[in-house]
Amino acid sequence: MKKITAVFMSLLLICLTICANFLINVNAAAPMFSAQLAYDGQVHDYYGTYFNVFVDDEKIESPIPPVVLSNGRSIVSVREIFESVGADVLWTAGEPSRVLICRDADIVSLALDDDIALVNGKEVKMDAEAKLVAYNGIGKTMVPVRFVAQTLGMDVDYVEKSNSILINTPPTPTPTPTPTPTPTPTVKPTAKPTTKPTATPKPLKSVDAISYAEFEGKVTVQIALSHPIDDYDRFLLTDPERVVVDLKGYDISGVSSVYRVGTFVSQIRTGTYNDCARIVIDTFDLDTYNTSLSKDKKTITVRLNELVKEIDKKQDFGDYKVVLDPGHGGSDPGAIGYNEDGTIALQEKDVTLPISNMVYKILRENGVKVYYTRNTDVYVTLGDRVGFANRIDASLFVSIHCNAFTSDDVNGTLVMHHTTKDTTEYGVSGKDLANNILKYLPDALGTQDSGRTDGSAMYVIRKTNMPSVIVETAFITNEDDREKLADKKLQEKAAEAIAKGIMDSVKKLKK
Repeated sequence: MKKITAVFMSLLLICLTICANFLINVNAAAPMFSAQLAYDGQVHDYYGTYFNVFVDDEKIESPIPPVVLSNGRSIVSVREIFESVGADVLWTAGEPSRVLICRDADIVSLALDDDIALVNGKEVKMDAEAKLVAYNGIGKTMVPVRFVAQTLGMDVDYVEKSNSILINTPPTPTPTPTPTPTPTPTVKPTAKPTTKPTATPKPLKSVDAISYAEFEGKVTVQIALSHPIDDYDRFLLTDPERVVVDLKGYDISGVSSVYRVGTFVSQIRTGTYNDCARIVIDTFDLDTYNTSLSKDKKTITVRLNELVKEIDKKQDFGDYKVVLDPGHGGSDPGAIGYNEDGTIALQEKDVTLPISNMVYKILRENGVKVYYTRNTDVYVTLGDRVGFANRIDASLFVSIHCNAFTSDDVNGTLVMHHTTKDTTEYGVSGKDLANNILKYLPDALGTQDSGRTDGSAMYVIRKTNMPSVIVETAFITNEDDREKLADKKLQEKAAEAIAKGIMDSVKKLKK
């Protein structure tokens, strides 16, 4: 009997060992995500399970998979996940900049690196922070998945066996038929004195009406206000293209929340954000836009696809499209120049935007068809910049930057371009574009001409289809160069020089 028991125990031990090995092997087979991720101002060596995300049983792909933070909470790429359920994802510039996720009547507003969210204007504490995460040259805003999904009325579950995050939108309930009420005898009530109701006071300031007109490709949107306004915020967002107007302290509940419109505008949406009436104009093939205020300051006019009046136009540059890309912006200041006491003297984003805006104006005045990747102080990912240029089939791509180095004695102007990209069908190469800009820019700024350099590894040069360059105007880390970059008159001269180089290139374009 003892022998039988011993044999049985041995067999049981063998079986348990096999099962244990099997379980270990199964777990070891789980896919892993190993990468260097940049967030919180530094690069992190990340190693963790590769999670799949399913929204209503449809797998959602993102350039950066879900990331598990040190507190065990998962953050996911906001745009891919929540636009798949019909939410609008918007960026608003400010201190801090915010990402807004809008679905139906709910608005969730998250500031980067802050665990306090605004849900329909009310503060709610989260168990994780929104992060700007960069991986493989792509930056994505990543948000706590469970908090945002549940706040927007969705269910979230995790399936350990398949390493999957499941997000499900609740089904639309079938209305229960209302039973026909049994009539009851009517009893005539005793008449009572009529009390005059107290009138509900109207909001002090409001948006009274929004009108839309379209003629020969030009669109006019007029916003009528109950009271004069002195200032308002307006900015352009891309991918998809939309113009946003924010009116501080104005009520917008009296106008429709969605206007379905015409050929160049898909819809005009209204809502509220941070005590602002918000008007969003969703556009198709936006060429340009500008806004103006009436004399009585009670009507804001937004004009789309209306060209700036041309001044001394001497030649026809055809339908070739030039994309200007002001480097960095919003939460990304770019390179920084410091004073001797360690305080900030100048940020790159504060140079690239005004120069780009002036280049845009000069090109427009001379008949060149030109587009922005941004024209306000907002953050735009590298992927969105490249995607916009490729999507509109641009002919040239010019990214404007300031250079930086660890030593403050390095100075000069240079232009980066691709050395092997085949752009013969365009009639112009990145090298040609770089040479044309360098003919004018160093002289305009009074900087050393450092010539052309190989930028083939740079994301925006590598990923754009058309001839492309990165213009490194001067070194923001060099005191002499920095003084020139901060000088408004020299910024204008730099813009004129870059515009001349671009126009020299456009003359030779074939595509």
